[in-house]
Amino acid sequence: MPNSEEIIETIKSDKILFAHQSVGQNIIDGISILSKQNNWGLNIKKNEEINNGGIYHVMIGENEKPYLKISEFKRVVEKNSNNLDIAIFKFCYVDVDEETNVEKLFNAYVDLVNEIEKKYPQIKLIKTTIPIRVINNSFTAKAKRFLGLNVWGDKAAYNRENYNNLVRKKYGKDDLFDIALIESSFKNKSNKVSTPYGYLFSMDEAISSDGSHLNQVGKLYIANELLNLISEIRK
Repeated sequence: MPNSEEIIETIKSDKILFAHQSVGQNIIDGISILSKQNNWGLNIKKNEEINNGGIYHVMIGENEKPYLKISEFKRVVEKNSNNLDIAIFKFCYVDVDEETNVEKLFNAYVDLVNEIEKKYPQIKLIKTTIPIRVINNSFTAKAKRFLGLNVWGDKAAYNRENYNNLVRKKYGKDDLFDIALIESSFKNKSNKVSTPYGYLFSMDEAISSDGSHLNQVGKLYIANELLNLISEIRK
């Protein structure tokens, strides 16, 4: 976690926007818990009206409508463009499914990043990968794959991985909140599952409440990783 009072004070004074849905709310819950446990006194508000220093979070758009989320994020950033230091926009895992045109969505995301960075160079935009789910690796699922039968979730996981790899290739490690990689590597253990689409990253069950969202351990783990990234950016 952030390892100095100076860094915490920097985070407290920054005006940070985090646009998300349910997994993002899990992360905000984790940040709130860490702040209370460590007496940081972070100002965390669910509000798109940004004024004083703090972490402002909004439930952006609607799940399964990623292009609406992009439009809504642009609106909120424009609204606060003169009063914002850091902006974070995260899709939800349900925004990419087995039918998603991955290249089209990725190009829309790149356009979003380019537009914000060109119009508002004073704002640090943290890029993100898409969260992943626990891939079914039960005996039944393995048997179905062996027999050439479809396993629900495999194609969607493949599409998420393709999207995330495009993001990684485009933006590298700088200013990238690689939540998918973090979710799959709890305690430095890589979690991959063999599927007809190759070995795919799978969310570690140890940090999940339901195969998709974060349990208490996961909330603290991912929240800590995000705060560490913000700390590095603001050093």
